[in-house]
Amino acid sequence: MPPGLSYPALRCVLENLDAMKRLHITARSHSLKRIDKGIPLNIRSLNVEEQYTQKVNLFGNAITSIAIRIDSVSIFLYRQKLRFHVFGSRKQIWRREVPLWNTEKYLNYYLGEGRSKIFVNKLSIRLSRITPPAGVQLTINELDNIWSNFRIILPNINPDSFPLKMFTAYFSDSINFDHPIVHSSKYLVLSMNGTLAGTLLLSLGRLPNKAVLFNPNSWEHYEIVNIIKYWIENRKTIGTKYLFLYGAYKYILDILNKVSEEFSEIKTNLQEVDERGISKLSGVTIPINSQSKIYVYGVKKPNHLVVEVVSATELV
Repeated sequence: MPPGLSYPALRCVLENLDAMKRLHITARSHSLKRIDKGIPLNIRSLNVEEQYTQKVNLFGNAITSIAIRIDSVSIFLYRQKLRFHVFGSRKQIWRREVPLWNTEKYLNYYLGEGRSKIFVNKLSIRLSRITPPAGVQLTINELDNIWSNFRIILPNINPDSFPLKMFTAYFSDSINFDHPIVHSSKYLVLSMNGTLAGTLLLSLGRLPNKAVLFNPNSWEHYEIVNIIKYWIENRKTIGTKYLFLYGAYKYILDILNKVSEEFSEIKTNLQEVDERGISKLSGVTIPINSQSKIYVYGVKKPNHLVVEVVSATELV
């Protein structure tokens, strides 16, 4: 019989094992459980959400399905049944009944209860009141909290995670975008629908983040113009870059034409260029002062409008 693994070797194996495989293996071994909690758990993506169905129970309440996705495996808790599915497959890989009084126990196990170190590249909390158990600290790189209030998850995020590499949210007046965690994020992704009220539009222009991406939205030319005017009046920092996604490039051309008309007295036209394989539509530059200017142009594939602040001496 070959000799057993030493603790350093076993620790190395567990730490580099696929997260879901490790959780299943250690759950079946009392000896592994004793050492597993102290070994860092590495997760590529952790997604938690509540899915509301059209069915109602005897009391008239909507039935909620809780879904947790760890990397490529989704865990569904619905009507006291725990089901596991691999992403991209229609087949469930495991299923078991869960006693009603043990529901929280099973959820907490997969949300890291009792673990001292959990590293998550991307944490997503969508339409969910479910959070990791108290005391669990996740060290993350990215936070996606569309339709949720990110402040409820903050107690479970290790302060060493900040500044975040990416912060994603739905832009509305119910979210505090003046929070230092939002302002310090290296890359900000905002989703929205419809036109924005004046106060919300102004808050977009005030964001201190250098890189911001706005998901598809029916952006009107006056909204882009108002952001540009705010940047000119307040001398926006060089290096700031906003990207606005559009469904088709014809909308970008229309925006560029109207921006050009709005700033006709001070703007400079640019011809279509191709930089490092990226096809840029013709654009305009608008001076801020002697040190900086605003560069507005379109890019194909994916179709997006770019508004960025560059040095006045930079050739574009």
